[in-house]
Amino acid sequence: MGSSSSNGTSVLRMHFPLNRPINTFDPSKIILSAEYILLEQLYSPLVDFDIKGQLVSGVADDFHWNNSEAVFHIRKNLRTVDDWEITANDAAFSLKRALILGTNTHGNLVDALCKSGPIKHITDSCPGIEVRGDLLILKTGQHQPFLFPMLAAIDFAVIPEKAIDPGNLKIIDYRNTSGPYYLFHESDGKKQLNANTRHWNINNKTPVSIEMYSTPTSASNELDPIDLLLKNTIDHVSTITELTCEQLAEAEKALGSEVSFHKTAPIKLFYILFTNTGRTLPKQERIGISKAISSTLKEYFEHNPDCRQLTNEYYPPQSDGYLDAIQKTAAVNIRNQTPPLPPNKKYSIGAPPSRMSLFTKMFATNPQFKIIEERRIPWNLWIENNDEPVLVVGAVDSSFREDIGNLSYANSQGFFFRTREAGNQWLSEYMATDDKKKRLAELRRLHFNAVVEDPLLIPWASRPYVAITRNNWKTFLPNFASNNPLWNILIAKD
Repeated sequence: MGSSSSNGTSVLRMHFPLNRPINTFDPSKIILSAEYILLEQLYSPLVDFDIKGQLVSGVADDFHWNNSEAVFHIRKNLRTVDDWEITANDAAFSLKRALILGTNTHGNLVDALCKSGPIKHITDSCPGIEVRGDLLILKTGQHQPFLFPMLAAIDFAVIPEKAIDPGNLKIIDYRNTSGPYYLFHESDGKKQLNANTRHWNINNKTPVSIEMYSTPTSASNELDPIDLLLKNTIDHVSTITELTCEQLAEAEKALGSEVSFHKTAPIKLFYILFTNTGRTLPKQERIGISKAISSTLKEYFEHNPDCRQLTNEYYPPQSDGYLDAIQKTAAVNIRNQTPPLPPNKKYSIGAPPSRMSLFTKMFATNPQFKIIEERRIPWNLWIENNDEPVLVVGAVDSSFREDIGNLSYANSQGFFFRTREAGNQWLSEYMATDDKKKRLAELRRLHFNAVVEDPLLIPWASRPYVAITRNNWKTFLPNFASNNPLWNILIAKD
């Protein structure tokens, strides 16, 4: 590990938006993008996606179908920093744990592997999971086109069995991990991850250590990531740090040639979601709300343009899920035929404290919409709230390519369905369809229904995810996903 960056170390210093203890992070309970970013450094899945979106080896150095069995050969001599060997038994244990907890948001394995019903205890048998020496065998009963891509999600990453409490299945050891990094130290406002040099993704160009800086609990103001860059306190601002368009412009102006900007496809979607209260409104009224919001925001951005592009669609143009020409025409006709909202009726939109000022300005010209402070964001649609607003704001990685993990997440958040059961049924049928043309037609139909015909959410703008990195590092990050595999940020020179 002899290479070093221009500041004399191989340490990558970065801003991290969550100041939480490490024991609050778990691959089986990912809601926020920042959680995913941290956990993908600590844990590796059986298979993975490279920066071009191609499936590659992960903990399994070989994976293939043998009739209706998915076969994974676990890498030999894969060990943690304390020399724990990671085996096929660890992989099987991790999958069973995910099935028992049932809280993962990027896929559903129960239907594929445990056809007799969900398992409740780690000692219960799941006929679809078998270990044969160095092989993990998943018996699905038929070829499942989405099984490998789904297993690339960190939700199903391999966790050493000894790092799990067998009673409550909580992670108790974040030092011994399957990923390229492990937790070396944490304190209020800082986490230090060190490289496991035995991991296949670690080499003499990857960071030896990653220092993650968050706002300490004692701080009166949030850390400003751009200010940290200007003061040379950090080297990297990841894609999941919430940077406003104004902050990005400031960084380009102030830092210039000192940094490089990585921009994805325009997959960061800004949306307004109907809550359970909002979903009780008649369909025509919800279409009218969608139409009024789009008109209000169009007027605002005509006078206040920024780096976002207005949109009425969940998926970006030319992506696998975009609306086709016939659907676009139908959407225009439906909205044009929808009468105006009742003039004296008002609708509440919940926004987090950090976005209150912006949304208040955006809706200042339309008194029918009242912006209220809402701290329960990201919104959990499956919890009944007596005092909930009609709508809440949010942002999500909408994905560019057909992505079963993102689809599963959208389903877990209630973007496309009124109930989890309906979403799970649709997802199971979708995953069992081999014909991609038929799948994408069904995806577009679902997209059209959720944002136009019977709206459950209102997409209103999109933009790329952006990462900023000092030029003593060279970034190789994906263009069609929002994650940050930090082992792909390499020392620029020897």
